[in-house]
Amino acid sequence: MTPRLVFSPRHPLIICPVTGGTADEVLAQAERVSDVGGEVIEWRLDHYLPLRKLLAARGASHLSDTALKNAVQEVARVCAELAEIDLPVLLTLRSAAEGGQMEISPTDYSRLLSACAGQVACAGFDVEALRCHDAPALVAALRSAGHTVLASHHDFVRTPGEEEIVSLLCALAASGADAAKLALTPQGPHDLLALCTATLRASQGACPVPVITVGMGQAGALTRLGGHLFGSCASFAVASAASAPGQLPVAEVRRAFALLPPAR
Repeated sequence: MTPRLVFSPRHPLIICPVTGGTADEVLAQAERVSDVGGEVIEWRLDHYLPLRKLLAARGASHLSDTALKNAVQEVARVCAELAEIDLPVLLTLRSAAEGGQMEISPTDYSRLLSACAGQVACAGFDVEALRCHDAPALVAALRSAGHTVLASHHDFVRTPGEEEIVSLLCALAASGADAAKLALTPQGPHDLLALCTATLRASQGACPVPVITVGMGQAGALTRLGGHLFGSCASFAVASAASAPGQLPVAEVRRAFALLPPAR
């Protein structure tokens, strides 16, 4: 049975990215997540070379049905092996538009994740809900197949004001996802304060679903160690390799979580 993925401010999760380019690398990094005490394996599909090769074989305007079928089979094959580790697996295809390693159109992005629904042994999917084609339909298909959905958005340039942050989290929630994730780039303490205050507001009722907020880069380290104090449901930490600026080792995040219990 695939372990469940549940987002709750009462138990902030430590999620670890797996960025291997080959199946052996993916499995080795995933084993490392378990060894160091990570709680969720985030398999970053955009780093996986066989999938990148398959998705590069597109037709005049979009992925062929054959390429799509082969891509799903490859993801399913590796997920079947990841299931042996007995940790929830979150599948993330981070587009280049949001800081990832893969150029893919919003339409092909949605087609691929939708085709994976119910076909791969994973607990959940990250969905770039403000970018993909028809996010509510994609989220509904994934959830109907039994997957938890994390709606996400990433801004590697700035941190908007408090009101806009709350609005963005609500827009992500409007996709029908189980939780909303917003990763921003604070430039200093005022940005950090806006992010933490908005997170607290969202987690206390302004947003209808659990939230995860991240401040990327060195200025955002506080959110990775103590974001749960403001209601953020998870931190992304390093077991083998970082996937975003400012990610910290699992041991440091776990130590901070032990020292700083979640806000009630």
